[in-house]
This record gives sequence, C-alpha cells and structure tokens, in this order.
Amino acid sequence: MFGSRHMDWVTSEHQSQYSRSMYTFWKRQNIHPTMLAFDAPTRQECTAKRNITNTPAQALALLNDPIFVEAARVLAMRICEPTELSNIDRLRLAFGFVLQREPSRDEAKTLLELLARAQSRYEESPEDARFLLDIGQMSPPPADRATEIAAWTVVTRTLLNLHEFLNRS
Repeated sequence: MFGSRHMDWVTSEHQSQYSRSMYTFWKRQNIHPTMLAFDAPTRQECTAKRNITNTPAQALALLNDPIFVEAARVLAMRICEPTELSNIDRLRLAFGFVLQREPSRDEAKTLLELLARAQSRYEESPEDARFLLDIGQMSPPPADRATEIAAWTVVTRTLLNLHEFLNRS
C-alpha cells in the first residue's frame, strides 16, 4: 500500500547483503529500482519471456548503484592482489573473470589508456580515490594501494557495463 513501510528498500548489513542481492524480496506494488532499470516484469501479469534491452538507465545503474560500484571495486582488488602481474596481465585476468575470453588488441589498448588516465587522475586527487573506494560495505583496500585500486575500479566498472557482460549472446 502506498505510504506503508513496504515502500522503503532497506539495505542489508554485513554478509547478508550479498545473498540478499541474489535473492531480492519482490514487492508487487513497489518493484526494486534496479530490477525496474533492467526491465523486470511487474508481476501483475504472467510473463513467459522477458525483453532484453540495453538502455541508458541500465548504464547509469551499473555505473552508480553502490552494489555495482562495490562489485567492481572488489573485482579490482582481486585482480590487483598478485602484485607481480603487469597491467596487461591484470587486464587479461579481468577479461577472464568477466567475459571468459582474452581482450582484443584494440580493447586492450583502449582500456590500458583508460587505466593510465584514471591513475594520473587519482594520483593528483587521492581523496577522490578514497571516496570511490569507500562505497559499499566491504572493507576498503589499504591506503597505500588506493590510487591503484581506484584506477582499476574504473576499468572493471567499464567491463561490468559492457553489453557482452549483461546479455547472453
């Protein structure tokens, strides 16, 4: 009912937030905003097949929703964990996790340029790196690696926003 406590979406805390993002409680009259952005049916009628779309609202959700920003940060932390890897090896690792394939030469060139721009930006403004890395409930990385992880978070957010990642081919 409009105005009831069921209109509010409360984020779970600690580890339960991760399982809850997988098993979201459906509210018939108030669909979860992320599900709405990704064209989930309203459940007011039966839907045999969902539409597959790719809209600017989905891109905004993937780039700005705290759960997706945090997922990109955790992925960045995971690919930066082996400190001996080069940037191209880390990019290959990220592609393997996200898309299960190797990056093409053009993709690698473009994303490494994006990484370099992000690294220089966060080196000039470390407070912006800390702001990005503080999004979500997972513990942020150590301060001495903040600019590196923040730059890789920019790259992983890009990968998680690809049509290839979002839709089955």
